[in-house]
This record gives sequence, C-alpha cells and structure tokens, in this order.
Amino acid sequence: MLLDPNKLSADGTSRLGALSISRDGRYAAYTISSGGSDWQDAYVMEIATRKVLPERLKWLKLTGPVLGGRWLLLQPL
Repeated sequence: MLLDPNKLSADGTSRLGALSISRDGRYAAYTISSGGSDWQDAYVMEIATRKVLPERLKWLKLTGPVLGGRWLLLQPL
C-alpha cells in the first residue's frame, strides 16, 4: 500500500485528497486536509523508498478536477 489514509492522523480527522503518480513512476504527489477543513497541504513522496520530501505546499484550496489528475510539478503539459 502506497498511502494508508487511516494513518494520516491519530484522531481520524485527516483526509487524502488528490493523488497523482509521475509519468516515470518515481514520485507520488498527494494532498491532505485536516480537521474537516477544505484547505489542503500537498506532499511529494519518492515511491521506491516511501520517503516524503521535506518541501510541501500549504494552504491550498483545490476545487474540481486538478488538471485531469495531472500535477504541473510532476507532469508538464
């Protein structure tokens, strides 16, 4: 399992949002919202090691489809 949504927070109030895999399969980008908020933080994980990279985007509000599931950081159009 790449990400277990049940382990995102101890109190169960965090939710996995968008998820996208890079074209080369090396990275996964995903968003998490906490405490029932519609604000999200975005993370990038190196899939082979399951290491989450230290950089993240905070306070995102994503509505509707995210470019058809594509992330500009991982998959330029």
